[in-house]
Amino acid sequence: MQTNRWKQRPPGSNWGDFGPDDQIGRMNLLTPQARLRAVREVEHGLAFCLSLPLDYPGGNKLFQHRKEPKFFHEKRGDGYNYNYRLSSVCNCFTDVVSDDGVMLYTQYSTQWDGLGHVGQMFDADGDGVPEKVYYNGYRGGIDVVGPDDAASGFGAKAIGIERLATAGVQGRGVLVDLEKLHGRSRVDRLRRPDGRARWPGRDCGAGRFSVPVHRFRRPRAGDEQEPGRGGARALVFRARRAR
Repeated sequence: MQTNRWKQRPPGSNWGDFGPDDQIGRMNLLTPQARLRAVREVEHGLAFCLSLPLDYPGGNKLFQHRKEPKFFHEKRGDGYNYNYRLSSVCNCFTDVVSDDGVMLYTQYSTQWDGLGHVGQMFDADGDGVPEKVYYNGYRGGIDVVGPDDAASGFGAKAIGIERLATAGVQGRGVLVDLEKLHGRSRVDRLRRPDGRARWPGRDCGAGRFSVPVHRFRRPRAGDEQEPGRGGARALVFRARRAR
C-alpha cells in the first residue's frame, strides 16, 4: 500500500492498516463491541484514578525542558476573580466565584498525548533521504509544525490529542505486574541509583533491560491477563523510596 504521504512504511508499523488518512491508530480497535465486553465484566463498580497529580514529580530535574505547572488568576476590579464576591458587582448577588488558570506542560506528569507526540526520521518517500514523519506518514513541518519550521501556525494540524479524545478510551484493561513477572532484581534495573524510574530509551547502559513483546502477546491457558482485541495493558512496577 502507498499513499500521497508515503511510499514505504517502517518495518512492523501499522501505517495504512486503518486507512490512508487515519489519525488514531489502534484506538480503532476500541469498538462499541469491545466496550460492551469490558462492561460485562464489571462486578463491584469501583473507580480508580489512573492519573498522577498535575504537579508531580515537582521541579524539572527529571527532564529540564518540562517545568512544573503554574497556577494563576486574573484581576477583577480591586480584587481577583478567585474567591470573589459577586456582590462587588451588584448587591443583588450572594455568589462567591473562583475562576483560575493553569499553565501546564502536557508531558509533565501523566502525559496528555496524541500520536503527534513522537515521530522518527524515516525515508518514507523511498528516495534514500530520511525526513521527519509521524504515524501514517504525517509530516513534521507540514502536519506537525513547530517554531523551527515556520514563523507562526504552530501545532498539530493532524494526529493531535483531540483525535484520541473523540475516540474515547474505554475498554477492558489489565495490569501487568513487572516484579511478579521478572523478579525484584530485574525491575530494580529499571531505576536510577537514586531510586527514580529510568526513562526507557533515554537511560541506556548496563542497567537497562527490555521486556519481550511475546511475553505479553502469548497468553497461557486460563490466563485472565489477556485483554483481548481492543483491550489494553498497563505495565506496573512498585515504587520504593530512594536509599
